[in-house]
Amino acid sequence: MIFRPAQSKPVPAGRVTTPASWRLPVNREQVEMFVNIVTDDVPTLTDVDKDGKPMASVTDIVRLAPEKVAACDAVWNFIDNPIPMGNQREGYGHDGDRFVPISLQYQPYTADGPHVRRHSIANYPAEDHNYFGQTSQMFNGTDYDGVAYSRQAVDASGKNIPVVTIVSEEKPTIFSEIEPFSDAILVGFGVSDEAYADILMGNAEPQGLLPMQQPKDMDTVEAQLEDVPRDMECYTDSEGHTYDFAYGLNWKGVIHDARIARYDVPVLHKK
Repeated sequence: MIFRPAQSKPVPAGRVTTPASWRLPVNREQVEMFVNIVTDDVPTLTDVDKDGKPMASVTDIVRLAPEKVAACDAVWNFIDNPIPMGNQREGYGHDGDRFVPISLQYQPYTADGPHVRRHSIANYPAEDHNYFGQTSQMFNGTDYDGVAYSRQAVDASGKNIPVVTIVSEEKPTIFSEIEPFSDAILVGFGVSDEAYADILMGNAEPQGLLPMQQPKDMDTVEAQLEDVPRDMECYTDSEGHTYDFAYGLNWKGVIHDARIARYDVPVLHKK
């Protein structure tokens, strides 16, 4: 179940408010060609939008009961990469017009680490875009909650039910939050639900490579230099795999093909 809370965004003409909503995270018709779906539900809407119309609240989500999870062959968590509330491109707006960090993790992030700049380097004489000490909230923080709940329910069942997390990415993710809950992670960029299901059912072999580095944590993100390519410490999972640029797995293991020979090369540096 994907839940998206109400959000107010600044736009040139003022502010636009998007009401809260919920939906199945996949195209049901496509995925039910492969499996029978059981999922969370939102049986009632207890909140209202600015016009007084019924709207979902996060507390309206009724998670799939543990006994129903125990009857499943697998758990598939379809989620998006972390999406900051407010204006995620410019880093402000979720609780006013102050600047906040653009986070890559699902849980709230407070920018008070050793590598957070006390003053921005942008050349804005009239204002400092510094966000030190500010906290960002995620528009899709409940994606994390769903993955964590699935692991809890599977562990309670006592059964060996695989938990697979499928991340639809547009930008990097802090995988240290969700990888411990997952037996496998499948990442796609603009991939159809049918293509995901083909891989999950074993009908097609994964062959994609990461087009960007996936950072170890937010302190790593703050420490990287804007004008130096691939200078980030990447996340290494429980199996010892590092989520670096051009990394990927197929059924045989880590992919080593002609693409790797072309892309997995030392970073160019100016002499």
